[in-house]
Amino acid sequence: MTKNLQLSNSQINTYKDCPYKWYLQKVKRLRPTWTKSSFLMGSAIDATVETMLKNVGKPEEEHEDYWDTFFEAMDISEIKVNNTTYKDEEALLRIQFAAGDIQLDTLDEPALEALEASEEELEAFIDECKAKRKKKKALDKDEQIKYNSIAYQSLICKASYLLPALDTWIKENVAEVHAIQQKIEIENAEGDKLIGYLDFIVTLKDGRKILIDLKTTSSIAQYYPQGCVEDSRQLAIYAFKCGLDLAGYLVIDKYIRKREPRIRLELIEGEITEGQLDKVFDEIADVVMDIKEEKFEKNEGSCYNYGKCSYYNFCHKGSKKGLEIC
Repeated sequence: MTKNLQLSNSQINTYKDCPYKWYLQKVKRLRPTWTKSSFLMGSAIDATVETMLKNVGKPEEEHEDYWDTFFEAMDISEIKVNNTTYKDEEALLRIQFAAGDIQLDTLDEPALEALEASEEELEAFIDECKAKRKKKKALDKDEQIKYNSIAYQSLICKASYLLPALDTWIKENVAEVHAIQQKIEIENAEGDKLIGYLDFIVTLKDGRKILIDLKTTSSIAQYYPQGCVEDSRQLAIYAFKCGLDLAGYLVIDKYIRKREPRIRLELIEGEITEGQLDKVFDEIADVVMDIKEEKFEKNEGSCYNYGKCSYYNFCHKGSKKGLEIC
């Protein structure tokens, strides 16, 4: 493979996780026939926070309604997966929801009305689904539609807690916005490109200018411990390109707690150092070289990283079920 490469940070993560997985995705173009709920919700939150940031510095009466942005981004009446467009129930079935998406105690009256069930009835149904899956039995189509509908409504209701918390943080901490969803592109001497989009660069009210990446998580302490910024390839790349030393993660826990504070939100900061940059660009150079030398070995130790790999059945059983070439 001698042609110039165009890589993103997520592609580098995929390659380092399992070179063969990267090969299947980018060379063979074998892709899952579904999209993850985390992508849907994450994209909707990113778009909504973009609206919030655009409101910074404007009079209150000129603020755009960020809820309009959110609901437009979360509209699943029609979605596109790979090269195919799905509508209504078929669209709903193309979203892979996680068990953690469902939090029944957040469902409000409109959600329960949309689901045409009480919280107790929904809880009984979810228990039935769990029992069925423990026996390794698949849900039938109607059960899957109902399960996905519950998960979708739960995400909408979680947003009623998450988004106001993010809006409040921005109003209390951001003095000026310099960039939102800015494209980053770095090219080496051979013409290979590293591309990405930073979330935002702001000046905080204490006067510090900082590059921030917005993240949702199920555990801030576990996935974003102190020192995580100094270990971040993505933040180092973006900060280098923008000439900044200060970067951070604005992390919000997507689990809504029963006690106060119901929302956990934290800005985790760090300094980008020359040593970190040297390490990051050496790592990228190694990945580029390995890809060009077609080193696409399987890493079976990564089959259950972040849940079961979508290529597991293909790699272990030769089955293309749930996959398509696009």
